[in-house]
Amino acid sequence: MKEKEKTKYLEILELDSGASFNDIEQSYKELLELYKNEDSIELSPLRNELDENEKEKIIFNITSAYNQLISEKPASENIELGHNEDINVELPEELDEPEEINGEYFRKVRENLGLKLKDVSEEMGVSSKLINALENEKFSKFDDDGYLRWLVMKYAQFLNIDKKRSAEDYMKLYRASK
Repeated sequence: MKEKEKTKYLEILELDSGASFNDIEQSYKELLELYKNEDSIELSPLRNELDENEKEKIIFNITSAYNQLISEKPASENIELGHNEDINVELPEELDEPEEINGEYFRKVRENLGLKLKDVSEEMGVSSKLINALENEKFSKFDDDGYLRWLVMKYAQFLNIDKKRSAEDYMKLYRASK
């Protein structure tokens, strides 16, 4: 990674150039908590200025910066964030290898795992309204292709579904709806 890119990502995470991987992880967690916590004292002056989409975009930028920076970490030291990267979930046959990964499939997997939208929202740091819109393929709720693709991949990873295929299939549906 070029030094200029690294500096930009560190600035997004409010860190200086000497930050360690532990600093990066800590800042990432703190910033996510700050922006997903509705009662945050730090954000109270901005509460009327930041709508849900703007907060989600900030969270996207924070997560992107974190992912880019942490990708530089040696594999032997990888930080494990995320809900279930190491969990092997056995899904019923009707949920195995669908022809197309769509909103309904995401919903079925979530429900099969016994997860409520509220729980997913809290764990992922994403509004339950946006997850609901994703599951119900309410494409009008998403005005940014890049953000939607990121959200689909994040949700797929959370549910332990192939995130690349999920993004490809879902974005095909999204483009067809235009």
